[in-house]
Amino acid sequence: MTWLRFLVLSSLIGSAAPWVTVGVRAQTAVDAILDQGVAAYRDHDYARARELFAQVHAAEPSARTLRVLGFCDFELGQHVLAMRELEAALVAPVKPLTEEQRTQVTDLMVKTRPFIGKLVLDLQPADALVELDGEVVAGANVWLEPGLHTVHSRAR
Repeated sequence: MTWLRFLVLSSLIGSAAPWVTVGVRAQTAVDAILDQGVAAYRDHDYARARELFAQVHAAEPSARTLRVLGFCDFELGQHVLAMRELEAALVAPVKPLTEEQRTQVTDLMVKTRPFIGKLVLDLQPADALVELDGEVVAGANVWLEPGLHTVHSRAR
């Protein structure tokens, strides 16, 4: 990675890009996709940036790629998806977030909450099956977009 690339990546989202390592290395296919994603994000083309960052995440999943996916999804108005990715970024063990990045993620989560609702399930029996809008729900906490939703449950 060249110093010029380091400086360009450092400008993303107000701090050092989450996947930057200091040093010089050959440009890989993932690096090229990453560069394109950074450029798209900088140009406010969040859909393209998200598409490119998703490719990077598929190749090298980490807390830092989840973070930028969450940032893109927030900008795209996909608040539930953003919240899921931001929550996952806080706990992902690969390339964990720096303290500054954790602060940025938690700040964005606070900004995201007014746009979504949270359904908290307390199931009795615990193995009951719950469907939300026709899809099986996994877990006790479910983020929802505003609007009408259909919930069905049944004991197994």
